[in-house]
Amino acid sequence: MAVTVSGFPANITLSYSTTGDGATSTVWSGSTTTNGSGDTTFDTEGVYDDDGSTISVTVTGGGSSAGAAITMPIPTDPYVQKTGTDLKVTGFPANVALTYTCSQPPNTVGPYAGPTTNASGAATFTAACNGQTITVSGGGVSAESSPG
Repeated sequence: MAVTVSGFPANITLSYSTTGDGATSTVWSGSTTTNGSGDTTFDTEGVYDDDGSTISVTVTGGGSSAGAAITMPIPTDPYVQKTGTDLKVTGFPANVALTYTCSQPPNTVGPYAGPTTNASGAATFTAACNGQTITVSGGGVSAESSPG
């Protein structure tokens, strides 16, 4: 995530940290140096839920501090976020039963019964398998996780 700051003293070292309020968020921190005008742009990294969770950025240096927050958009297309065997799905129809399959080429196992989505079309669950790619289906739509 690119962050731009301005109005700090010129040519000083700034410290920054980012945090997220989502279940899989990580904290990332580092430092950067302002230019002769007291401005800088830097990239911060981390793992954040893209489900409407909030990411906060705090920057300090030269006796000043500043903070900002951004709310990650909720995907409107069916989407599967996979961390190991933990899955978070969004963008599915509301209140539909999900099924899923796990692929570890050349084999595919399943389908397995998943949970029912909530009123927002989202669900979180732990898969019974650990495939390279997990495909989730329900309500006439499907989405697959990224390999890995």
